[in-house]
Amino acid sequence: MASANPYRSLPSVDRLLADKRLSGLANGGSAVLAELARQALESARSAIAEGRPAPDEEQIVENVLGLAAAVLQPSLRPVINATGVIIHTNLGRAPLSEDAIEAMALVSRGYSNLEFDLDGGERGSRHTHLETVLRQLTGAEAGMAVNNNASALLLALSALCAGREVVISRGQAVEIGGGFRIPDVLGQSGARLVEVGPARSREQLPHRRFHRIAGPKRPCATGA
Repeated sequence: MASANPYRSLPSVDRLLADKRLSGLANGGSAVLAELARQALESARSAIAEGRPAPDEEQIVENVLGLAAAVLQPSLRPVINATGVIIHTNLGRAPLSEDAIEAMALVSRGYSNLEFDLDGGERGSRHTHLETVLRQLTGAEAGMAVNNNASALLLALSALCAGREVVISRGQAVEIGGGFRIPDVLGQSGARLVEVGPARSREQLPHRRFHRIAGPKRPCATGA
């Protein structure tokens, strides 16, 4: 008599997802759970193909739970900043104030006028929420908030220095976070990099020397 096919003993994906322990994780995404169940079943098939006993349904469910714990658990966690650097990019920069957290929680619980002009009754711009404050703080004609210094530098150089030369101390031709190198950002903006001074430190190139170097084609002096 032929032995029973061990592959037939494996449960279906739907049967696995019907387990109460897995259905309780559905808020993490049913499609994600279904894919994890398929991965667990594929591991079970591989075990059978290698001559090992077929895992029972309980073992497969436990396998799915283990995969879900690794995938669905939030990766961001609170840490203690003992570096001595208050505004630390790798640790999330500065903590938010309680007022900022409360304001974020209040507006994020429902819909908001992120890109809607309530006065005009039409589509608006998300940049207007900060522009007035930035103009008041800086005295600039306009203002825009971006998520990092590389973005801010690229926008400023593109607006003011495209096709021109930008003077920068060699000691500041560095990465400014996320792997963005100053020379690469300058290149994308359409500006041309002019490195001056020693490589060790920008402090060894006094600011007044930038003005002597700058001319009609070199309107900008910058540092990271």
